[in-house]
Amino acid sequence: MKNLQKGFIVPVLLAIIALLVVGGGVYIYVSKKTETPVNTETSPATNQQNTSNNTPANTPPSGQTDNNGVSLAQPTKQVICSNNSAVTGQISDTQYQNNLNFVAKGKNCATVTQNFNGYILNVNGSPTSAYATVFLAFYNQNFSPDGKHFAFTASDLKDNGRGDFYFNLNGKFQRYIVSDNVRGKTYDDVYRPQYSQDGNHLGYCAKISGQYFKVIDGQEQQISESDYSNSCDLLFGYNPNPDINQNLHKDITSPDGKKILSESPCANTRAECAIYKTITNVSTGANTKYGPYSMVTQNIFSPDSKHFLYIASFAKSTGQYDALVIDGKEGEHYNEVFNLNLSADGKSATYNARSQNTIYYIVQPLN
Repeated sequence: MKNLQKGFIVPVLLAIIALLVVGGGVYIYVSKKTETPVNTETSPATNQQNTSNNTPANTPPSGQTDNNGVSLAQPTKQVICSNNSAVTGQISDTQYQNNLNFVAKGKNCATVTQNFNGYILNVNGSPTSAYATVFLAFYNQNFSPDGKHFAFTASDLKDNGRGDFYFNLNGKFQRYIVSDNVRGKTYDDVYRPQYSQDGNHLGYCAKISGQYFKVIDGQEQQISESDYSNSCDLLFGYNPNPDINQNLHKDITSPDGKKILSESPCANTRAECAIYKTITNVSTGANTKYGPYSMVTQNIFSPDSKHFLYIASFAKSTGQYDALVIDGKEGEHYNEVFNLNLSADGKSATYNARSQNTIYYIVQPLN
């Protein structure tokens, strides 16, 4: 789980990047200021959320109950993709940059494979053409809301041993958006591909020769550099990737105003953090403490105020793992848990999880 900030690689980094000698291929942004290439010759990389790819204990809790003594039904799991390809170096998911080789969002998944022509994305079972380089950070790709379309960033440039996997010899990125296996115009850089809510229109931002554009269905509208950085998230009036850290490290109050979910600061600045969550009854002041966790994100209450939920990372002697925590009770263990959402009626929570190379879409009833 990461705190991701906006930004782009600027030309001043060209001299630094040119010193790197890495295998060309699939690239992800570790932050908005740097890009990290997939190294298919090394063991899987780690991230802030999960610094181990050891298989976690994968046994669900039995008889799980909330603080009101109400039994929670067991979750239902659906395998949305399983990636066993030769590209086993790293994954980039849509939210957390978890340094493996897939993109997952809800019931939709795209995995990366490689052949002698380049890198191919298998999108919900349908392969794309091969591309020299693909970029899969959450601001480089997107599924349409209905999951029928997928757009991602690609380039014809490959690493030639001089760092030119990012730039051509004139210092240009030369990237383009691919949607439904159709490539768009090549620009110096592109940013934030996204679909309208009905899935019928594709938009993104682009820059070329010092000019900035908003591109909707291939039609360019010139914008300012400031707009390029600040307004490209909402091309169709909604954010296709809501801020996962909206309530990070903040106290939140239940919808009925009767409970407060708070978080203690990191208890150790020199080693693994020990984070605790506390639920407090506003009228009585009584509180219950939960933890310790190494990281916590996506803190939410259910609409009826009966349940509080968050994704927690654990560092224990049995291995590091993630779990969805409901009312202080940790659920099934995975290498990573992400994309937590509530159903429209608030009666269930949905999320994605990864166990080794298998990715799940999970529905957890709340009532």
